[in-house]
Parts: sequence; structure tokens; C-alpha cells
Amino acid sequence: MRKVPLAPLLVSGLSLIAIWLAAPATARAQAATTHSGPFVFGSGNGSGGAGLGIGAAAFIGGMTGVEVAYDMPRWHIEGLLGFDSRDTTVGVLNRTRTELTFGVRAWYHLHQGTNSDFSIGGGLGFDSLSFSNNGGSGTQTFVEPGAEARVFLTPSFALFGLAGFSMAFGDPNVTGSGFALASQLTAGFGFTYFFR
Repeated sequence: MRKVPLAPLLVSGLSLIAIWLAAPATARAQAATTHSGPFVFGSGNGSGGAGLGIGAAAFIGGMTGVEVAYDMPRWHIEGLLGFDSRDTTVGVLNRTRTELTFGVRAWYHLHQGTNSDFSIGGGLGFDSLSFSNNGGSGTQTFVEPGAEARVFLTPSFALFGLAGFSMAFGDPNVTGSGFALASQLTAGFGFTYFFR
């Protein structure tokens, strides 16, 4: 029985999806509407974007940290930074476990609602883990293409959820490597507050 390589099929499938999503849509005439009331916010709708914001976020692969975001009308970018240092006991050894995480993500807004948007894009993240007393160290790299949906509860406060692929590459003795198709709902703790 001949084995079919998975990587070329995956790349071909993702390429077809990207081409289909990027195809131009037919323009439709809409009646002019004026928005009034509390739901006139979001990243689009002529608002010029939400600007600079901070919050908390996580990669699908589990990397977490403080988020800094910059939102424009058709796209937004996010930076993630995390640090964790704590004493651990492994057998009879007392070690200090130190973890530093850094990541960036970019999103293109495919669709914008009155107080929400749906984006495609992805991110690149680095997770560095080390142990004192010759416990070893290693770095894991995350590549995560996917989709993000945000809802603006107020003009300055957004919750979001992610879905996509998580590919991890690293030292298998310390951090591990792998591939997953997963989703991660960050509404419980993932948020951004924009300073408008």
C-alpha cells in the first residue's frame, strides 16, 4: 500500500481555501442607513479602527501573555508577551522554572458587523523554557494560521475567539513538537481594551 504524503495535500487544501476567500464578491446596492444608539462601534463601519489596545490573550498552542493590539479599519495586529518564573521540586532537586513567551499575529477583516468582525490571518510565537541546576532548556516555535472572531461589547472593550491550526516545533526533550487542528475560545479571559 502506497503512503500519500500529508503535507502537500494540506498546503493544496489551504491554498484553495485562501483563493476562495480572497475572491471578489458581487457588490449589492443597499439602502442608506444611519446608525444611532449604543451599537455604532467596532473596528470598521467608517470608525477608522479602534486604535491602540491592551488585554490578555493566548495562542491555540497554549502560549499566554499580555496582549498589545493595534486596530485599523481593514486589519489589526497583536503582540503577546509573557513571563513566568517559579520554584519547583523535581525528586530531591529544587529547581527554578523560567518561561518567556513572545508572539505576533496579524488579521485581515473579511467581514465587519456593527459591533463585530471576522478575520483570517495567523501568528508566529516563541516559548523559551529553562530549568536551573542543569535541568535543561529549550525553545518551542508556534506557527498558527487561522480565523478570529471579535465582538465589541462597548466601543473600547472586545472579546474574541480563535480557531485554526497549531504547528509546534522545538526540542523534543524539553518542549516537544507536534501538529494540531484545534480551536480555543478565549472569551473567558481573552479581551482587548482600546484607548479611543
